[in-house]
Amino acid sequence: IWSGPKDRVEATWTMPLEKIVISSWLKKIAEKKFGQKVHGPLIHGVDHKQFYNDNKVYNEDKRIGMMYHDLELKGVSDGIKAFEIAKEQFPNIQLVMVGVKRPRSGIAGYVEFHANPSPAEMRKIYCSCDIWLCPSRMEGGAMTPQEAMACKCAVVTTNVGAVLDYAVP
Repeated sequence: IWSGPKDRVEATWTMPLEKIVISSWLKKIAEKKFGQKVHGPLIHGVDHKQFYNDNKVYNEDKRIGMMYHDLELKGVSDGIKAFEIAKEQFPNIQLVMVGVKRPRSGIAGYVEFHANPSPAEMRKIYCSCDIWLCPSRMEGGAMTPQEAMACKCAVVTTNVGAVLDYAVP
């Protein structure tokens, strides 16, 4: 439940509609929790004309990218903590964050932050990174790990949502 009253959100699962899900994770919820027959999963595709990397350059001082979001379930604090632990052993690594809006607080001064980048700018950011971090605690079908992979980033992610449909542990 991302937002809205729990009873109203859950009631949508039992409405007499054909349902299509975007991940195997959501399909299991529909079938087991709500006894619903659903179609899918229909996994989001990546537009390889928009997200690609023809000449991957790996940085000596690794650049780690991550989405920023205010919702706690996106795991941003976990991602930052993981980065800080890694930075103790590899002091020259860099954290690159992208978000719809610049955070009011809680982001260290060393973070390279990009607010609301265009798709073309997003591609450049992915291409500049070596690793993309997805620390989300709950996710339906995160696009950023797929887009990052298309731009030749290694992806480190939690085991949530559609990730299991397109990534291999």
